[in-house]
Amino acid sequence: MKINDLQPKVAIMMATYNGQKYLDKQIDSILNQTYHNWELFISDDKSKDETLEILKKYQKKDSRIKKIIVNNGVHGPFTNFYNIMRFVKKNYKDEFKYFCYCDQDDIWEKSKIEFQVKKIKGFEKEFIDTPILCYSDLRLMDKNGQKSNKLLSSFTHIKLENPYNIFFSHRYVWGTTIIHNEALWDLMNIDIRIPNSVSHDNYIGKYAAAFGKIFYLDKALVNYRRHGDNVSGVPHGYNFYRGLLRAFTKFPTVLENHSKTYGSTLFFIRNVPYKNKLLDELEIALTTGGIRAERFVKEYSICTAKDIFNQIAFKLILYSGMYKYSKDFRI
Repeated sequence: MKINDLQPKVAIMMATYNGQKYLDKQIDSILNQTYHNWELFISDDKSKDETLEILKKYQKKDSRIKKIIVNNGVHGPFTNFYNIMRFVKKNYKDEFKYFCYCDQDDIWEKSKIEFQVKKIKGFEKEFIDTPILCYSDLRLMDKNGQKSNKLLSSFTHIKLENPYNIFFSHRYVWGTTIIHNEALWDLMNIDIRIPNSVSHDNYIGKYAAAFGKIFYLDKALVNYRRHGDNVSGVPHGYNFYRGLLRAFTKFPTVLENHSKTYGSTLFFIRNVPYKNKLLDELEIALTTGGIRAERFVKEYSICTAKDIFNQIAFKLILYSGMYKYSKDFRI
């Protein structure tokens, strides 16, 4: 029996930029996966170091590294991901059953793909013909690759019990932990100019929340390297005193984060292939504010933070519509 009969083909999409310090460890962790039927596609954002040379070396070593392209369009970490996503969608139609995304500086656990494929296949049996996304926890490690006993879930409430919370917060669905099925891939509209302010993982997650299912896998499948140059940071939890301090001293930052989030949500709503009741009501809530926003929050039980200060800030910013006047609000 061929391996393809047992293992559906998985596409892995990676974005790179000046990654020579850590790139080899990440690619090695992909090559060493217990799941073998994958192909890797890479977009490089015009690196100025030895990144491309390292990638070409690995491509000669393993034919499953199918394509390395250079991003000659708008630059940035998220537009670079959309660049490789468009390439795969245009040139490899119907070849892959599942899809993963990969940063350049992390290390995957050997069983990551095998574990995720097994889980998502089980969900597909339960929810037939449904767009499905699974994501997992991450283990933090330092710049030298030294693993810690700290999980990302210890710093933020990463488990998305209510999928609609994703429209109001970026604290969920980390791209390097994602696997999703072909039904979700076929649904996504990426043949448009998506601004770098719209993260690829949150954009994908919103499609799953609006039209399918999201499942959190309570297992650390990725070792997340912290070295000071990461695109995304580790969110913090806030006790009473830290929350109070943040409320008074960090409100401009809180407003900025909400403005970016709501701008990306409106961009998503206005570029989906079709809408539903949820998205119609969400668009009205975000553009109108006030009672309509309050009604949406209550109807869909939106709660993106457990501490009282973040809850107050969330409602104040959303209901008043002040986020629309921030320089960070772009659609």
